[in-house]
Amino acid sequence: MTNQVTTIRGGLVISAGAGSATVDHLDTRFSADGWITEVGPSLPPVAGENVIDASSMIVMPGLVDSHRHPWQALMRCISTDQTVVEYRSLARGRLAARYRPEDVYAAILLSDLEAINGGVTAVSDLAHIMNSPEHADAAIQAHADSGLRVLFCHGEPNDLEVDAWYHNSSRKHPDDVRRLRNGVLHDDDARVTLGMKVRPPFLVTPEVLRYDFELARELDLHVAMDGGLGGGCWTGARWGDDGLVPIEDIQTIGQLGPHLTLVHCNNLTDSDFALIAETGTHVSISPDHEMLCGHGLPATIRMRHHNLEAALSTDSLVAVSGDMFAAMRSLLTATRGGISDAAYRSGEAVWSWDITSADVFRSATLSSAAACGLGDKIGSLEPGKRADIVLLKSDPLNLTLLNNPIANVVTSAHPGNVDTVIINGEVMKSGGALKFPDVDAVVDAAERSRAHVLAETDLATIKKPHVDNWAMFA
Repeated sequence: MTNQVTTIRGGLVISAGAGSATVDHLDTRFSADGWITEVGPSLPPVAGENVIDASSMIVMPGLVDSHRHPWQALMRCISTDQTVVEYRSLARGRLAARYRPEDVYAAILLSDLEAINGGVTAVSDLAHIMNSPEHADAAIQAHADSGLRVLFCHGEPNDLEVDAWYHNSSRKHPDDVRRLRNGVLHDDDARVTLGMKVRPPFLVTPEVLRYDFELARELDLHVAMDGGLGGGCWTGARWGDDGLVPIEDIQTIGQLGPHLTLVHCNNLTDSDFALIAETGTHVSISPDHEMLCGHGLPATIRMRHHNLEAALSTDSLVAVSGDMFAAMRSLLTATRGGISDAAYRSGEAVWSWDITSADVFRSATLSSAAACGLGDKIGSLEPGKRADIVLLKSDPLNLTLLNNPIANVVTSAHPGNVDTVIINGEVMKSGGALKFPDVDAVVDAAERSRAHVLAETDLATIKKPHVDNWAMFA
């Protein structure tokens, strides 16, 4: 690696730092080893610098997806017309058990390249496809080969004994996580780092819950888990008084805190959110998946009543897109729709919004970075942070006339507007094209893996959605 610095010149910089999101015409400079060194107007030239011309570009932090299941990319949209219960039966109850390590690799590489192409520079992979150590190794290798920044949250298997892992389970977290921590993922400053996906209290025994959290603490790992009734859980479960109280259960064993990110908190109570806020615990919202598959409306406004910032995520690629621009729009629209509906039902008007496009932009960048335990490294364009940077073309018709640049990005941008993606100072996409050497080969491998998994799965015995579309897989 040379000592050449790179300066992005002439761009309209949008960033969400310690305060509110800001917009200004600034230059951004980063070192050869991937650290942002300067951000300011008309930075003086440096001898031998590499210049990226960002005129007519929006320069912004890379988007951070704080909860995604990349292994599901092989089965894109197969569960779009299913409820979470049906999704659980198909994707996690049947399909996942047929994945070989090479299928995990193919799926994750495809998902990662899709993410990079769409301006996502970091993902928290809640990896519940740990059917063997070889599956784990394949997943990690795919992430490393893609160049994406990843918090790899090692999880449980979805194998032929899936019920034993999810129904009052007495099975402890797979011990293979120790091998990974002591081996390939020992470095917390690497591009791929280790976390843990822990099953929630309503799926495991109290002894297992305590053991799993203590294992994560022993290994010094960030933890992600379902906070409310997440993907694949049953309907009709009671919540709150005389019912499920998972947040209190976690608090009882002293495991709420900044080391924990809760996902799918749609059905939590106000007292739950008060505990979450008091302890500095993070919450990740997946608006597209939550509304599409039956979780309900995002809990954004109830969170904001407790001064909780939402991290943003896409979740299950078997049901929804991995497009974080779409997720931003969904979060803004769903939250305002909920506010409006409540106001009009009470005979009132909405005079101002409790959530802005800048709030949502922050959710997709800095808040999501914090929910991955990476808020001090990425999520904003500031000296001392890693150079995870995205350049959007602002001259296409959908982004012309930047009257409110943050709102333009949140409401109007899409992956096709992404011109350049930089991760850790390395250019991963330039001129609208991925730098990865053979994307067609990645797609071909994913097609072969998809065919294998479907051929090994008895689709005829699976509960079907209301539209019978399984014949296409025969």
